[in-house]
Amino acid sequence: LAGPQLGWNVNLFIINVTGRKEDERIYFSPTITPYGPTDTIIEGSLSFPGVAAYIKRPEQVKIVAETPNGKIEEDHTGILSQAIQHEYDHLLPMLFIERMTPADLRRNKQKLRQLRERPLD
Repeated sequence: LAGPQLGWNVNLFIINVTGRKEDERIYFSPTITPYGPTDTIIEGSLSFPGVAAYIKRPEQVKIVAETPNGKIEEDHTGILSQAIQHEYDHLLPMLFIERMTPADLRRNKQKLRQLRERPLD
């Protein structure tokens, strides 16, 4: 979850890919460098409930950021790499629908229309 998704004008995101409290990661003012071969993996987003698409991203990422425990520089692969790249996109700002293929946009057209027309609370 990235700050801008909550309407916060802060450069941070929180990731927890396991759901266990001890695996929660908080990154402030991150910079990332994606690298390695690309892979296409299904993604969704809290910003677009019920929408999923195959997104092509590099398999690895280096992140440099401040955390509650100080500055870190880490390399990650797999689902954590994908999650970091996804959340970092929110800080650019970029949404995962902007990374969708035309086929995925067509496949999700109805759901995206419903979300766009949904009344705001």
